Amino acid sequence: PKSQQHLESCEAKAGCQLVGVGLWGDGVPCNWDRTESAECFSVNLPGQAKDYKGLRLPVTTLSRKMIGPHTWHDIMEVIAWSFRHLAAGVWPLKRHDGSDFSKADARRAKSAGQPLGIRGALVEVRGDWKMFAEVFGFPKWNNSAGLCWRCNCTPDQITDVGSNASWRRTRT
Repeated sequence: PKSQQHLESCEAKAGCQLVGVGLWGDGVPCNWDRTESAECFSVNLPGQAKDYKGLRLPVTTLSRKMIGPHTWHDIMEVIAWSFRHLAAGVWPLKRHDGSDFSKADARRAKSAGQPLGIRGALVEVRGDWKMFAEVFGFPKWNNSAGLCWRCNCTPDQITDVGSNASWRRTRT
């Protein structure tokens, strides 16, 4: 329902019908002892039925070993650029970094500025807490400065991790 509400809000602002798109980030173990993983971002179409209900389209996948300090920022920069063009419904005029298309981008250059034929809006982002912490800078569960993006709860305020009632009493 929240994704649907967000899509309807975006459609009202855009003045046209949009397709709702979700972004899903997750790590997938890729060897027998789970010591190596492939980190994957994919898109889906929330709210669709039948053939498209379970559709997941990979955007990028890379080995956990290949992730450096700026990797997530760089990936999100390209994904955000792509979503901005989807929202506008127009093929990009230049590459994500503002540079002109190269010779290798000849097919993209031919479409530059042309209508995509569809417009869409990002209506949900899904992943586990690890992904949200690494990609979007959410606090981690063991962060002494705070562990929740919705309140200012810190680990020292949780007296009994096994008791939900205790957590509710100490939550601020």
